[in-house]
Amino acid sequence: MTERTQRHRRARHATLRLVAVLLLLLSVLPAAVASGQDADAEPVDVPAALGDQLAALPGLTTAPVPEGAELPDGMTAEEVAQMPDRSKVAVVSYEVQGDTINATVQLPASQATFISSGQPNTNYAGLSTLNLGWDQNTFDAMRVLLQFDLSPLPGNAQINEATFYINQSYINPPSDGSSMDFRAQFMQQSWNAGSVTWNNANYLGGDSLPLGSIPPVTGWVSGGATDVVKAWDSGRPNYGLLITGDETPSRGRWRQFYSRSIPQFAPYILVNYSANCDTAAPVSNMGALNSFEPAEFQVKWSAYDPDQPGCKASGVAWYNVRYRINGGGWTNWKNQSSSTENHFKGWAPNNSTVEFQVQAADRAGNLGAWSPTVSTRVDSEPPVATVNPLPEFTVSPNFTVTWSGTDNLSGIAYYNFQVRKNGGDWQLVLSETKATSYQVTGGQLGDEFEFRVQAVDNVG
Repeated sequence: MTERTQRHRRARHATLRLVAVLLLLLSVLPAAVASGQDADAEPVDVPAALGDQLAALPGLTTAPVPEGAELPDGMTAEEVAQMPDRSKVAVVSYEVQGDTINATVQLPASQATFISSGQPNTNYAGLSTLNLGWDQNTFDAMRVLLQFDLSPLPGNAQINEATFYINQSYINPPSDGSSMDFRAQFMQQSWNAGSVTWNNANYLGGDSLPLGSIPPVTGWVSGGATDVVKAWDSGRPNYGLLITGDETPSRGRWRQFYSRSIPQFAPYILVNYSANCDTAAPVSNMGALNSFEPAEFQVKWSAYDPDQPGCKASGVAWYNVRYRINGGGWTNWKNQSSSTENHFKGWAPNNSTVEFQVQAADRAGNLGAWSPTVSTRVDSEPPVATVNPLPEFTVSPNFTVTWSGTDNLSGIAYYNFQVRKNGGDWQLVLSETKATSYQVTGGQLGDEFEFRVQAVDNVG
């Protein structure tokens, strides 16, 4: 009797045997949203359409002749004053055909001077002339430096033709009846007409353009400039040109041209171009990101291309998207892509901050600015959850199971809690719960219970 009672007591104490099992999981619940630019927001400032811009620019005008200016033989100051001013930007003509505009504009020289090997430390910006070639008396080799301001050209201009004009005032020797060949080189860095000399600029010439030729006549001479204007308009740095003529010492050939001191004789370029009337670049924005994202997450972007008075927007053509990690250098991610979303696939380590920007170009060729930055932190490690220790045996049919979890970044969103009885199938008794305890009731003699919990964090 005593032995049976002890066995029974042991059996009752063995009624509930509890096993705690650990499981890890990631979360699918949304996190707090970081602010971003409204995709439908219109830009604050919309530039005038190209037709309106051209209409607002001056046409060819006249200008007073500087007092004491040395004029060409046989010309009076009154006559020169009636000639077009070549020192200012001017619209010569333009025509609107639907969304396309064809225009011819005058672009003046913004800087003009010459340098001399015979006077290598002398600056000649104060002179009213430009010398080119070889002077046997004082200057030796003489080279011309010119720069033109192309900023009046719209960003989407297609250059059809460009012609360079310069006014030749003197030929040496006077009996020289031959054209003078010249070589023009792209300047490789910026310079200042007021301080440039042979010693600080002679070596700055870079790539050469095809040889040109200056006829032996005084007055306006011209030459093709289409290739050089196209190069500058396509993004080549516009530092101007270094021009070299015939520098054969024994021949002593040199030419003299008017500089910028007399507006009517200043060097200039006539540029004919075609362009879409749309001059407003798209305004881009990144889609908002969660405060925390998993290792792989979706990134979205968009852009708005505004209409202009009298000109319908050409529409967004493509996007550039870039990112950086923890404030480092920007990495180009999508280049000239037509897509508006993509997966960012595990390129950032856990607990790193990732920032994104986008810019868009429209079909007229206008490239917008980079958007405001949006950012997120990567939470790529799962939370840890555990069932708190339980006694191996219990005599009560009712008892409480508790658990806890930790997550160092986005935080725990919820738990899933499962029970298995007597080696059967696992049963989900609490789903997506924030609770951290569960009351077991109705245990029977000899029942064996197992418990496990999974924690889900705020990035899934």
